[in-house]
Amino acid sequence: MKVLGLTGSIASGKSTVSGILRLHGGYILDADEINHYNMLRGNRAYKEIIDVFGRAILDEDSEIDRSLLGEKVFSHKAKLSALEEIAHRHVKEYTLEKLKELEAEGTHVFCVIDAPLLIEANMQFYCDSVWLVFADTHTRVKRLLSRNNYTHEQALARINAQTPYSALLKHADTVIYNAGTREELEARVDRELLKFLK
Repeated sequence: MKVLGLTGSIASGKSTVSGILRLHGGYILDADEINHYNMLRGNRAYKEIIDVFGRAILDEDSEIDRSLLGEKVFSHKAKLSALEEIAHRHVKEYTLEKLKELEAEGTHVFCVIDAPLLIEANMQFYCDSVWLVFADTHTRVKRLLSRNNYTHEQALARINAQTPYSALLKHADTVIYNAGTREELEARVDRELLKFLK
């Protein structure tokens, strides 16, 4: 089974590419979904996050309120680093376990690790190839304004808070440009996937 690492910054279209790869039979390991699962009460990251950030981040059901947690860390580098360290460690642990399971099952031709922080978490080393989905800043701002109802300033703040493309590019084997139509994107993904599976 081949492993494809898929990454891209906010509003680049990474999730759209992931969806196309799923339609082509890829088993998707979504790092965000894994992280949310790990944070549920009783799961692997739950206690550790509460130990670091306190019980004030819990909702009335004693689940971690991710929006409250987000407010605590968004403008605080040290707190964000502490949260990312916990999240990355547990996502990597889960991902490696799942990759072993999938390899043993032998029913999938390829698996996709879909992770916005693939490089930052050093998960590129689990992959046979790394794809970086790219869209220019203007396109991404437009998407965030319509999709998330952000102001222009909020959209730029979200974009600028992320690792710059120039740093991610060093680790990418393939860049998927996504500033055009859905059809153009599908054609690019199809071409690159054929090359990857050769």
